[in-house]
Order: sequence, then C-alpha cells, then structure tokens
Amino acid sequence: MKKALLLLLAALLSGCSSENNLIQIFAMDQTAPVITFVEKPYLVEGQYDLNKLAIVTDISNFTVETRAESADENHIEVCVDAEDEYQNSSTLCKTYALIRDDEFMMYDLQNNTPDELVEQYLDHHDLDSDSIGFFYQNTVSGAAYLYNGSELFTGASTIKVPLAMLYTDMIHADKLSYTTVLQFIEEDIEAGGGRTALDNAVNSALSVDYLLQQSIMNSDNTATNILLRNYNRFTKDLFRMDYAAFYPKRYPAAFYSENLITAELMLNVIRSLYQNAEDYAKIIRDMKEAEPDAYFKQLIDDIEIAHKYGLYGNVEHDMGILYTEEPILLGVFTKDIINSKQVIAELARMMELYAAVHYGENV
Repeated sequence: MKKALLLLLAALLSGCSSENNLIQIFAMDQTAPVITFVEKPYLVEGQYDLNKLAIVTDISNFTVETRAESADENHIEVCVDAEDEYQNSSTLCKTYALIRDDEFMMYDLQNNTPDELVEQYLDHHDLDSDSIGFFYQNTVSGAAYLYNGSELFTGASTIKVPLAMLYTDMIHADKLSYTTVLQFIEEDIEAGGGRTALDNAVNSALSVDYLLQQSIMNSDNTATNILLRNYNRFTKDLFRMDYAAFYPKRYPAAFYSENLITAELMLNVIRSLYQNAEDYAKIIRDMKEAEPDAYFKQLIDDIEIAHKYGLYGNVEHDMGILYTEEPILLGVFTKDIINSKQVIAELARMMELYAAVHYGENV
C-alpha cells in the first residue's frame, strides 16, 4: 500500500503573538513506483513497442526506463526501471515468448489496420485489388474491418454454414429434429468430398444429423443438395431469403437465384455462429474437424480453428473462427488467383500475428 509520511514542523516565532505562529507542512512520498506488465500471449519480433508493455504508477512524479534483451532464441526479457522524485525506485522484469516470422516482418502490424494490411499484401504480391474479399473482427473489442465487403463472390461451399445454421434454428423451433429423415434421390448426387453418395443407396432415408455433419465436416455436395431440396418442407421462406436476413440490404436479383456471397454478409453469419455458440455447437464441432492441414490451418498449428472452405472454378475461400487469446472472426474470399490456397493461408497467419500484437487493446 502507498503511505505518505506527513512531517509537521511548528516554529514559534519568538516575541510574536499566536496569530503569527508559522506552521509548515512537508509531504514526502516513501513508496516506490508500482510496475505492472501488460499480459500478452507472446510478442512478435519487431512488432512491439517497449514503452507500451508496462504500466507505472506512483503518487509523485517519476521517470521510467525500459530495456530488453534476449533470454534465449525464443524468449525476450523486458525490464522496467522507475524512480520517483524522492529517489524511491523499482525494477521489475518479465519474460515474454517471442515469435519470429520473417515472411511478415515487412508489414507494420502495429500501426496498420487489417484492411490496410490486406491492401499492402495485394500490392506486394502484385494481385488485383478486386480479387479479394475479406473480413476481420476481434470478438473482445468488437473492432471489425472489411475489404471489398460488398463485392459479390460465388459462394461455393461456404454457403453450407448458413444452411446448417438455418436448419439448426428450425430444429430448435421444433419444426423438425436431428433424427428427421430425408430421402436421397439420384438428382442429389454431385461430385465432391464426403461419403453420402458412396455409402448410401439412392432412395434411402438419411437423418438430418448425418447430412449436416457430412455437409460441414466433409463438404459433401450430395448431402447439401438433399438439405437444400427439402428446405421448404419446414419453412415458408426460400433459403436464399432466410440466408440474406443475416445481413439485410438490397441485393441484385441474381443473388436470390445463384450461389452468391459478400464478405459483409458472411461476417454476420460467422458473428452469429460465434455469439450463439451453444446453439450451434454441433456445427462448430464439425468445422473444427474439417480440413486439418489446409486453408487457415496450413500455417497455423498452435490454436484451434473452426472453418469452412469453398472451392469452385476460379474461386476459393475460407472463413471461420480463430480461437486466439481474444478469438477473431476471419474470412478470405478469392477469385482468379492462381495460388489462392497459399494466399488464404498467409493472410490467416498475418491476422493471427496482428491479433497477438494488439492483444489487450481496447479499440
């Protein structure tokens, strides 16, 4: 606790009346400055400000010096020396894990926003600015960023997430259940991942639970087609109308007849998924199991990721939740990019590092 010593000096002036008595009061701070380090999951090499890593408080004026030196190859020790005007001093050190990633050292993660970093990435790799749609949101601070947020992209398999969510909503509304069965017909068959068409005979009855899992975890197009064909059995609205309600606005006519998405719409889909994680637990579980070594997971192996990719013709996407210390919502949507998988993986890694650099900031 901070204590202040009050020294009272009473000097009675000889030969003077009591009203001329002089009382002088001196206050002296005897408590050393208090140093508190900012908690961060790790520091990114070259992407931190030493002067922002510690908070110093004292009841009097003080000076601060901060120094850092490598503890070992993967750690850095930061020390703070503080001294107040009464020569009370404190020193405190903290060792942080240090992440080195040479691929991203050219980008100033500290002083640029995610959308600005995407623009810089595109410039560096000589990519067309129209080739990427992007969203980022920190779920703790609420800070959100879009790049080409309203640009229309072919959705490919990313549309399977809102489809699964809407089916789940209908289940919770008792319009059907996970055990409800839907008939698998020959017209549903479509090449792609999953086992629906391989393991089941045409005209067999398959549970909604099975179809949702195949659609999300294995990106099974046949399972998805069964769900889409049966959607209106349980609700009066068309799927595309319900899907558009995640981000209500005026969309072009083609949006309601084709598989189209925008980054801003998909941000709202993933935001709803995250905010209602208990309701959508099955979906998130399957998204965590999907594509263990590709897309967002290609360059990130130390955090949990729930994601859903999309691939069709000249488009390739990924979107989901990165469970960093402060979980982030992320979507990268590409078209006409030859090495799109690598671009998606690198932007995901950059945003993981960005989240670490800005961890704990109230922005």
